[in-house]
Amino acid sequence: MKIFKSIKFLNALYACSALVCVQDVVLASAAHETASLQVTATLQNSCTISTSPVNFGNITNPTVDTSATGSVTHKCTNGLTGFIGLSAGLGSGATVNLRKLRSVTDSNVTINYDLAAVDPFMYNSNAWGDTPGVNAKPFTGTGQNVTETIFGSIARGQSVSRSGEFSDTVTVTMYY
Repeated sequence: MKIFKSIKFLNALYACSALVCVQDVVLASAAHETASLQVTATLQNSCTISTSPVNFGNITNPTVDTSATGSVTHKCTNGLTGFIGLSAGLGSGATVNLRKLRSVTDSNVTINYDLAAVDPFMYNSNAWGDTPGVNAKPFTGTGQNVTETIFGSIARGQSVSRSGEFSDTVTVTMYY
């Protein structure tokens, strides 16, 4: 009886292995086609920017220098190089060396101010402008947020004919 069961088992095993062999032969001889799949990508250079204001606050003593800081934060493609420019501002009408805060009630009343990439009261610095290669600040992208400090200064000794609120709007431009 045990021999009989063993023979049945061997016959079943033989039939099963033969079926696998036949299946492999059928699959190996089936027709097929191949093609290449091209995979591509283009990394676009890009930057995003945001700003925080330069706020001089309340100036109660115009006989001393006043300073404040703001910032521009940028996130640019890793390795991308370019320049960050600050315009002359709406209150100026001239150049980055003649920026003016204008009275919100009388645009003829102004306060001169400067914006620089380094503290002008600590270092002899030039105005931060918007001409690449001249007075705009160079940058290299890291793929991460980078914050650049903007140093604002109001020199002492200016005669201002009225008190009140003064403002200006400066455009920040990323050149790349």
